Amino acid sequence: MRAGNTQDVAIENRPDQGDIFSELSGAQVSSDEFRSGALRQFRNLLLGSVGIFLAYKYGMQQNPLLLSALWLPDSVLLCCLLFTPVRWWWVYLLVSFPVRYYFGTHGGLPPWQVVANFPNDMLKAIVSVYLIRRFTRRPFRLDSLYQFGVFFCVAVVLSPAFSAIGGGIVRRAMGQPFWDVWYRWFLSCALVALVVTPALVHWIAARPPFTGARPARYLEFLLLSSGLALASYAAFGRPADGSVFSMAALYAPIPFLIWAAARWGPIGASTGTAVVGILAMLSTRSGRGPFLTNSPADNVVGMQWPCPCSCFPS
Repeated sequence: MRAGNTQDVAIENRPDQGDIFSELSGAQVSSDEFRSGALRQFRNLLLGSVGIFLAYKYGMQQNPLLLSALWLPDSVLLCCLLFTPVRWWWVYLLVSFPVRYYFGTHGGLPPWQVVANFPNDMLKAIVSVYLIRRFTRRPFRLDSLYQFGVFFCVAVVLSPAFSAIGGGIVRRAMGQPFWDVWYRWFLSCALVALVVTPALVHWIAARPPFTGARPARYLEFLLLSSGLALASYAAFGRPADGSVFSMAALYAPIPFLIWAAARWGPIGASTGTAVVGILAMLSTRSGRGPFLTNSPADNVVGMQWPCPCSCFPS
């Protein structure tokens, strides 16, 4: 997985793809080219594995009775499988289980529940990738309305809906109401697909925004990043000290998201949206921001509903 190499994506994102080694060995190439392809594939697998580790680390709730506001492993697993040859998927599946087990059990989940939920994560990613490849039939870059429509129907609606059924059944065994779990599980999976996944797709499949950029471009990026960070803090990061909170502060990041969209296109808009969504989740989890109520579960839902609004500039 690497941003900016559209030729790699064109090879790796075909429905009938093989892998980089078979592509190279089937042609007359030098040993240097073969070695370069092997190193590129190893680098992609390593980056994907690190992404899975970080996604589970920051995606898991500390309270075993709560669901994450944004289930980050969904986005990372989907992109890992989507841009990797099928014969290498086992690497990500092998990495995912011990990482999920470690963070799940250390977060207070019983081992049997972690094991029961793991196939749900894997099947959701595999089925989503199959359907996206089946109906797009060309390199997937989210660069057309048709591709976004397929992505929305599959990754934002269908996969989360069916995954939530399995999650509801497992949580029902713990005494939680099925439909309450289904609703929260669906929101967690659907929103992460809408808020985070497009940014990962654009960074993997698109040209990096700083290729051949002038110093002024870097300065503009620094100003935009600083402004977005300050606006996000104003919206979500202030301590819950009982002071009056203005709802207008929730819209503080919007001008910076529009700025990112106007100057950097889809990759800027989607990256800004993902940053805002993740910061809002982490702030709410740490007891900060405007979404705190008397119930931790309601805190999660309160944080989730404004997330789609931040996607409009994208």
